[in-house]
Amino acid sequence: MNGWIKLHKRVRKHWLWEHPEYFRAWVDMLMMANWVGRKTLYKSELHEIKRGEFPTSVRKLAQRWGWSVNKVRRFIELLKSDSMVDTQTDTGYTLVKIINYELFQTPTDTLTNTVTDTVTDTLTNTTIYNISKYKDNKEIKETKTQRAGARYAYPKNFLEFYESYPKKVGKKAALNAYKRCGVSNDVLIPAVLLQKKGEQWARGFIPNPATWLNQGRWEDEVETQDDIEKARSQRYDQMFES
Repeated sequence: MNGWIKLHKRVRKHWLWEHPEYFRAWVDMLMMANWVGRKTLYKSELHEIKRGEFPTSVRKLAQRWGWSVNKVRRFIELLKSDSMVDTQTDTGYTLVKIINYELFQTPTDTLTNTVTDTVTDTLTNTTIYNISKYKDNKEIKETKTQRAGARYAYPKNFLEFYESYPKKVGKKAALNAYKRCGVSNDVLIPAVLLQKKGEQWARGFIPNPATWLNQGRWEDEVETQDDIEKARSQRYDQMFES
């Protein structure tokens, strides 16, 4: 793995993902770390820089990232508090150690899954699953079932619409129609709430959600009971006026 690093897509759930500037700096630190241990000469003394470590200084990192020195210090303290790095300064320079770098970069023939939201919520805390753990077909089938279930996960926006709709049928068909219509909940949900008050839906004539979406029914004009009473009153008024 010399020359590159691994990042699992679940990194998007990590707190760093919400702060692109911090995330970029973190990835830069991963790439700065030694892939293999080496020795370096510093002030006439040999120092061993182990795998997953790199020598630097707060000032150098500030120049590298275009930050203030205090901002770099705060960032490193955040990483240390989340068990992502450790630092050592008794050598005359700052030695940064990436926690769990060994697991993060270890070449292996096993199935490797980088977990980004574990108990310690550490980007580099990698769990390695050996295929030999799956000793019977039952475990393999369960894993396949979980993956299949993940493919049918419903987006949050769709679920908000679906919960507002009074007729709960054809959920998957409704999801497909929801994706095709491309209209936001800011339009769909108010239309659903209005049509709930309409005379047609009040009598139980409610289309399936997929049909409602496919036919663009959110644009329907709705006649409510109030509208009916108002129209009836106007007719009576016209009769007496004549």
